[in-house]
Amino acid sequence: MLIDKFRYHLPLYRQHQRMDAAGIHLARSTLTGLVHRTADLLQPIYAAQLASALKSRVLTMDETPIKAGRRGHGGMKTAYFWPVYGDKDEVVFPFSPSRAGAMVREVLGEYCGVLISDGYQAYERYAEQAHKVIHAQCWSHTRRQFVKAEAVEPELTARALTVIRRLYDEEAELKRKSLDDTKQIEQCAKRCKPIVDDFFEWIGQTIDERLLLPSNPFTIGDVPPPRRRSLHLPRRRVAACRRSPLRGSCETDAAAVERALRRQSAPIRHRSVRPERRCLTGYEATS
Repeated sequence: MLIDKFRYHLPLYRQHQRMDAAGIHLARSTLTGLVHRTADLLQPIYAAQLASALKSRVLTMDETPIKAGRRGHGGMKTAYFWPVYGDKDEVVFPFSPSRAGAMVREVLGEYCGVLISDGYQAYERYAEQAHKVIHAQCWSHTRRQFVKAEAVEPELTARALTVIRRLYDEEAELKRKSLDDTKQIEQCAKRCKPIVDDFFEWIGQTIDERLLLPSNPFTIGDVPPPRRRSLHLPRRRVAACRRSPLRGSCETDAAAVERALRRQSAPIRHRSVRPERRCLTGYEATS
C-alpha cells in the first residue's frame, strides 16, 4: 500500500476502491491510520539519515513545490520538499507546508561546511547568520539563464556556455583522480580559479561595453525588478559562484539533489495525510 501510494502515486482512495472491488472491505480511515503508524515507525530511519547527511563536508539543498492538504473544495495547498543531499550519496526529503526561509535553519541547525544551493536568498541569509557555513552558488542554475537567451544573444550565450563547460570538464577530471581533500583544494585553485576569474572578468566587460535592453533575456535571469541589469544574476552572486568549485569538493552545482527529486519525490494527495507530519518524508528516503 505504501509503495503504491508514495512510489507510484496511487492515492489511498483509489487503493480503497481496488480493495473493495476485490472483496476486501475496510474503512478508508483504516488505511490512513496504517500510513500514520508506519510513518511513526520510519521516523527514526529518516532522522538517522538526516543526521548522517548533516555530517557532510559539502551539502546540497533545494526546495520544490508539491500539492499537500486540502485548500478547499476542488483545490489543494502548495507545500514544499526541502531535499538535502550529502557527500555519501544519500538524500532525505524534509517537508514543510511553506517556502519560508526559517525552514533552512530548522533543517540544517548547526551545520558546519559548504552549502551548495540555487539563488533563493533564504540560503544566503542562513549562511550569513551561521558563521561556520560557506555558501556556494549552483552553476547549473546560472547556466540555465544563459540557455534561455540563446535565441536572442547566440554569440554571448555560446561564449558563456563554453566557459562553463570548461569548468565542468575540469571538475570531472579532478573527480577521476580521486585526490584527497588537500590535493583537491590545491588543484581546484590551480585549474578552476583562472576559469572562474576569466568568466567574471568577461561578464564585467560585457556589462560595461554592451548596451542590452532590460527586456533582453540575457540580462534578466531570475532577478526580480527593479534590479534587472545586464548579466546582473551572475554578477550579483559572483562571490557565491566563485566558491562552489574552489572548496576542494569538486562540486559546482545542485544537479544531484535535483536528480533525486525527479527519481523519487511523489506528491501527497490524500486529504487525511496531515502535511505537518514531517516524518512522512521518510518514505521517500527509504524507498
